[in-house]
Amino acid sequence: MRVYEQLSRTIAIQNKVPGYVAARVIYSQPPWNAAVAFSLLDLHQLARETEAVFRRYASQPVRPRGGSDKNTRLALEAVNRLSDAVPDIVVEEADRDLNSWIRKSRVVLGELELPQRLPRLPGQNEPACPFCNRRSLRMFPLKGAIVCILPLCKDEDGRKPVARMEFSKFTQNWELVWQDSVVGIPA
Repeated sequence: MRVYEQLSRTIAIQNKVPGYVAARVIYSQPPWNAAVAFSLLDLHQLARETEAVFRRYASQPVRPRGGSDKNTRLALEAVNRLSDAVPDIVVEEADRDLNSWIRKSRVVLGELELPQRLPRLPGQNEPACPFCNRRSLRMFPLKGAIVCILPLCKDEDGRKPVARMEFSKFTQNWELVWQDSVVGIPA
């Protein structure tokens, strides 16, 4: 499990967490990254809860486990072994839970970027997508991409709308340039 190993290594390395700035600091900051620590603890809990559910469905006694990394690995291995004795819908739900944890962990590790609303001046509405006329445009700042988050939104060629921000020398303003090089919706 690549993400699990990265989380373990990240917690082992003491991250610099910005401290709380106040007139007087009454406590010290923990010597770890809290978001990464919570993500790792979520996996420990998810593994044990899933194992308990699978054991109940397989008519086996529930085995409480301690909080060590080894016990988490054993719980995940037990989930894998017991998956044949559990109804498919329960396995699919456990799979969704684990994939959700993986996605959240990738966000914490900086491997995955969440979409953000487009910046705008106070009091102004969000710009509408020129293809579906909904206020559903979101940006991925690290990628430099702006997309419509509605799954059914497509351009004239049936492609998902994707744009990038460029400064126009003609209008002296930031504008969206779509995948077909059409300029629209000044920022």
